[in-house]
Amino acid sequence: MKVKNAIKNACLLLEQNSLAEELEGVNMPNATISSELAVMKLCAQMVINEVACEYFALTDEFKTYTDGSLDFVDFPKTVYSVLGVYINNIPIKFKVLGEKLITTAGNIKIRYTYTYDALDFVSDVEFPQDFARILGYGIAAEYCLIKNLFDEAVMWDKKFRDSIRAAAAKRRINTPKRKWL
Repeated sequence: MKVKNAIKNACLLLEQNSLAEELEGVNMPNATISSELAVMKLCAQMVINEVACEYFALTDEFKTYTDGSLDFVDFPKTVYSVLGVYINNIPIKFKVLGEKLITTAGNIKIRYTYTYDALDFVSDVEFPQDFARILGYGIAAEYCLIKNLFDEAVMWDKKFRDSIRAAAAKRRINTPKRKWL
């Protein structure tokens, strides 16, 4: 899903049609945009990282050789938390110290969760397409908060939190329907 889709939903929810039209013309990462659209982009960055860190962990694996110490800046994505370290698919002990991972020397595989660094309008985020609406609620809430529209911010935040919880419940719990014997 593109960041642009989530921001467009927020613009439409807030009836900011001129921003939605401006957004349609943005097709490059470093396009010149208005200050209002820049605020929307900032709100999108905050909401997307909140969802990635608190609700739907984005996971990745990284294989490398280490002498026992590895800086997080050497990872392909921005590390949020380390889930496990493995040698030949066998879990090994590790410690996170600041911006470093301390572990056994050798060829290792690291499983970790990550966040996004800098997003632009054409960036892809690894959420299902139906999350554009949910993220739109969160972006609208943040935008209203920045603009001192507190009642609207509370309303959009409630919709965002309710929708994200419902989506989380739907994706995490997969129970078969009861059958009568």
